[in-house]
Parts: sequence; structure tokens; C-alpha cells
Amino acid sequence: MRLNYRVDVAIFLIFIYVILLKSFSYAETRVKDCLENAEKIAVSIDLYPEEFVIAVSPVRQTLQIIHSTARLAGALISEVQNENFRKKLQSTVGELNVTHKFREFCLDSLARRYPNKIEEVPPLGSTAKYPNEREARLDRYKKFRNKGYNVLIDLRLTSGIYGPEGEMFFRLAGTIIDLEAEKTLWRGELIVSSECEEMKLISAFKTYFNPFKSNYFSPRLTISDTALSRWTDQEGANFFKFKESGMNLVTEAFYTNVDVSESCLGWYGMGLSLIYKGRWKKAVECFKRAVELEPKFIDAYNALIVSLYKAKRVDEAIELGEKLIEADFPEENKIRNVYFNLSYIYAKKKKDLNKAKEYYQKYIQLGGVPSKKFDPTRE
Repeated sequence: MRLNYRVDVAIFLIFIYVILLKSFSYAETRVKDCLENAEKIAVSIDLYPEEFVIAVSPVRQTLQIIHSTARLAGALISEVQNENFRKKLQSTVGELNVTHKFREFCLDSLARRYPNKIEEVPPLGSTAKYPNEREARLDRYKKFRNKGYNVLIDLRLTSGIYGPEGEMFFRLAGTIIDLEAEKTLWRGELIVSSECEEMKLISAFKTYFNPFKSNYFSPRLTISDTALSRWTDQEGANFFKFKESGMNLVTEAFYTNVDVSESCLGWYGMGLSLIYKGRWKKAVECFKRAVELEPKFIDAYNALIVSLYKAKRVDEAIELGEKLIEADFPEENKIRNVYFNLSYIYAKKKKDLNKAKEYYQKYIQLGGVPSKKFDPTRE
């Protein structure tokens, strides 16, 4: 009797596993199929906030650990400091219309991918006349369906320069709805930042999207010397460069994430987004896929080294790094951050200061900027 019971349970578990496997497979391909088969696709893009955010001043966050009067003073000081930087940046690069460019970039990208299907619609407005937000959404879906739309893509875009290092961020969040079935096919958030241009183990890997949130344990007391100048030097060359590459990177990550298409940049962007959620093990897999698609993509290799280290796979990080510095890359300066990260790992984990100094000096020789946070040659 016990044997029959166990057999029945085993068969039942196998049945459930097969059903779940099919449903997961369905979920993965459903977005692509739904978009390709749709006759009309409604796209709403909400800019939140509408302007390009400047939030680098540490004053308000630091003073939030004190009483309310200090918080108010901190808010005013912080606002003035950020506004001064905005003016300085504008005087260098012109009007900061990044959010609107971001919106246009996403719309144009969708229109090229799904020609003659994409139509822009307004985001969800006031829900005051409805009992709750769910009822408002269902009514909205019904109205779109009556107008012949098959799919609704709701996107929410954020862009700005945040945090003590002055990193530029692009965030794309939203949902994809099958209007006929009233089903959410995808809900997610993708984040990329200018940290990906360096990708060093000393980086914070924090979004700072809420720069006014209190942090009692590590208040921001300082701002990096280059947090502002990196975007205004050389007539804003870095600003214009990352404005374009950041938008492209987060958009490619979106297409890869929803399984519409995959690309080296898409997997790379997904990996970057995962590190801001602290999901280093998942990020490893994304960066591995990126380099499989583009074996010469040194930035993805370097990100993979960082992720392996953060995922506590230190020896694998070292092995990969040392293979890379022995390989022949056409742009040698691209490899310099690999030397930096190897130096950091040898100093911090292997306690091999000689090796750490050797790699750090090579990093400097290849044009790396001396670091105030980590320099084994001073020890």
C-alpha cells in the first residue's frame, strides 16, 4: 500500500512539473508571439520625473539623521547645490532634454521593430472616479480593446545624474498587457548606469534613485571630485557619449528581458540591471551569455570578473582575468580595468601585495586614473 502511495505521489509531482514547465515556456514565448501577431500595439510612456534629475548633493541625506529643522535646511542647501550643477551642465551641453530624447528613442525603436503597428497613447490618468485602481485599469483595457488594440505596452522612464560619484542612470520600467486576455505578460525594471564604463570592484553599485532617503548607518558626507567635472570636461564629450549609449543599452536589455530578441548588449544590460538588485549570481549568467555572443566584448568580460568576485567565486574571477590579460585585444587600454580588478582581488583576498602592485602599475601604464579608494603601491 505504501509503495502504491509513493508511486501515485511521484506521478502527481511529475505531472505538476510538466504543467509548470509548459506554463513557463509559454510565458517566455508569449510576449514575442503576442507582439508579432498583434495588428495594433498601444504604447504609453510616462516620464518620471519629467525632467532630467540632478541629485548629487549629499547635504540633505546627511542631515536627515538630525532633527526636522536640519532636514529642512539640508533640503534647501541640497536643492541649491544641485541647481547650480544643472546650470553649469546646461552651459556646457545645452538644454537637458534627455528624458524627452529617451522617450523618442524608445518609441522609434519600437516603431522600427514593429512597423505600422505602434501607436502612442496617454499613460493611465486619474483614477478618482473608479472604486480602485484595478477597476480603472480594466476599463482602460476595455477602451483600448474596443479601438482595435491587441497589446498595451506601458513604460515609465527615469534618467538623471545621481549619487556622490555623479553616475548617469537610465531606468526603464513597465508592463506589457495582452488586452484580449487581460493578462500581464511582463512586468519589470531595467537599470543601467555609467558605472559600466569602468566597472571596478570599488564601485558602489547603488542606484540612489531616492537620494532623500535617510541612511543612518552610512550618511553621505562627501562628493567625488570628478562627480561633476566628468560630464562638463571636454565640452561635455562624456555626457553626449553616455546619453546615447545608455539609452541604447537599457532598450536592448528590455528586448532581451522580454524575450523578443537577444543581443550581446541586451544580455550585458540585463546583467548590469541585476547587479543593482544585488543578484550577482544571476548577473554572472547574463555576462557569460553576452561574451558568448561577442567574444571580443571586453566590457562584458570585466563585468563578469566583478560579478564572479561578488558571487564569491574568487578563483574563477582570477582565472578569467589572467586569461584576458594574456589574450590579444585590439584596444589595449580597454583591458586596464581588468588589471585594476585583479590587483584588488590579489590585495584583498589573496593577500599577495606584490602581485597586486604589479597589476595596479600596469593599470596606470595603460592610462588608468589613480584611485583614492584603493592603491596597493601606497601600502
